[in-house]
Amino acid sequence: MSDIEAKPTRVEPLTKDTLMNMQGEYYSIKDTDGKESKVHVDRSTKPDKVVVGNKVKAYVTGKGHTMTLLRDE
Repeated sequence: MSDIEAKPTRVEPLTKDTLMNMQGEYYSIKDTDGKESKVHVDRSTKPDKVVVGNKVKAYVTGKGHTMTLLRDE
């Protein structure tokens, strides 16, 4: 038996970013440096009520799937 233990995928927050666009299951978020990232949102995502222009905090997997999306006031 191996001593290697399986660990969950690390989820990184994109903090204090601006929600720029919402197109179906893909949202565009711009960071404070002006870089825009596209993230995936679906039924498994735990969303807050957000609209374009809100500051948001998105917890995203390494593959770009959003686990949680929160308004960041």
